[in-house]
Amino acid sequence: MFLSLVRAGIAYSEYRTALDAADHPQWKARNRWGTVKSPVGDLNGICTLMRHRETKRCWAPAVLRPVVEIGDTSDLGEVAAVGQHTRAVLANDLGFSQTKIDRLYKQGIV
Repeated sequence: MFLSLVRAGIAYSEYRTALDAADHPQWKARNRWGTVKSPVGDLNGICTLMRHRETKRCWAPAVLRPVVEIGDTSDLGEVAAVGQHTRAVLANDLGFSQTKIDRLYKQGIV
């Protein structure tokens, strides 16, 4: 089948799942997986967001930037805890007063 596609000048590729793509040797060879800090601990490389039903292996897209300068050791930052930035967003981005924010918390809205 592939030979027929090549002869006809039709582009093709092998079907891959997200798990297959994440497990590709080039990702590993180029060291493209990073570690992300989170409230539940470090998420190393590929873990927790997608669970493969057969292997039970977990994957999380902790992919490093595509272009990195030699010697760059910057990381991916941290995953915020639930509600970690809520007050700042309400105050700085939405312009809510501290009194209004406190009221939202007291009423259980936030």
